Amino acid sequence: MPVKILIACRIQLFAHGIKRLLEEGRRDRLVSVASGDDFKEKMVFEPQIILADQVTCRQILSEHQFATAKLICIIENRNSLSAYGDLSELVTKGFAGFLPGYADLAMLNKAIDSVQRGELWIDRKTLRDSFLHKGRDEISLTRREQEILRCLGSGFSNKEIAEKLCITEQTVKSHCNHLYKKFGVKNRLQLALYNSQNEFDQFFS
Repeated sequence: MPVKILIACRIQLFAHGIKRLLEEGRRDRLVSVASGDDFKEKMVFEPQIILADQVTCRQILSEHQFATAKLICIIENRNSLSAYGDLSELVTKGFAGFLPGYADLAMLNKAIDSVQRGELWIDRKTLRDSFLHKGRDEISLTRREQEILRCLGSGFSNKEIAEKLCITEQTVKSHCNHLYKKFGVKNRLQLALYNSQNEFDQFFS
């Protein structure tokens, strides 16, 4: 089934140009364009991914208008993300990534394909900076939670973690649920994206 993409942009010429690029040679996408004035009406299209410019993205996030769609924002630089609030909080709202203004078609396609698979399109440095800032200031982890985070970072399944730590799978799930709440994420994929083995080793040392 084709993925539905909504381009929400104030500059219509720019938006229609992206639409044409996204559709060219692709039959697995349905693309629609919305201006700032008709965004709500265009949501009946039920997009799975929304690609928005910086101003429209801020409006969408503040008004929570995008329902279950994943939001990709086109921004001038990663420092602009600070204007939108805490990154982990944005992810829980549906923010899925950002594209720099210099992105080419290849990067755009990769971002959309990644988000469609349920991944985030956010560079490692931005994730690390956001995580370390929040982790040092707010998050307190038990020894067991630290161990489970390391296992998740190594790609272990719940069963493998249970065997390694000599606990039950249900206990692993319980710890994971606690970690989701502490880090403000929805699932182990989002949690794992915050987790790099070397970064956690440094943080927990």
